[in-house]
Amino acid sequence: MPDMRTSVRQHRGCDHGGGTVITKNTGLPKPVPTSWQQPVSAYLEWEAAAGRPRSTLATRRSHLCRVARAMRCAPDEVTGSQLVTWFSKQNQWALETRRSFRTTLRSFYAWAETYGVTTGNPALALPRMKPVRSAPRPAPDLAIRVALAGGDAGDIN
Repeated sequence: MPDMRTSVRQHRGCDHGGGTVITKNTGLPKPVPTSWQQPVSAYLEWEAAAGRPRSTLATRRSHLCRVARAMRCAPDEVTGSQLVTWFSKQNQWALETRRSFRTTLRSFYAWAETYGVTTGNPALALPRMKPVRSAPRPAPDLAIRVALAGGDAGDIN
């Protein structure tokens, strides 16, 4: 039986060869292609200069590193079609995950185009995803009655 931390992934990208790559979840950061290392670092430095929280920087880094490994080519060689195809195969993603990756890519490529890292923004090809409407969470009848009677939360129990 194979190790449960081992996965086999099909890669299709700029190498135009596809192929199967076996990866192991070791708990360590996975390598980022060399062609992405400097642009990702510079972009994250730019985001930090804008005052983004560390959690946002970590999310952006994670997203970009994952995309870099999946595309298997330099950032300036990625096409909109490749991004759309890759997004379409992420069947395990929740809508908010999909929206978060799209936001990261649109921000990164807008920065990359502005600073001459790329000549275009392939992330513009990614479709807009409407946010999930959350269900209303009305207060229980008792809480409403207590509030209308001039009480506070301590009066409910």
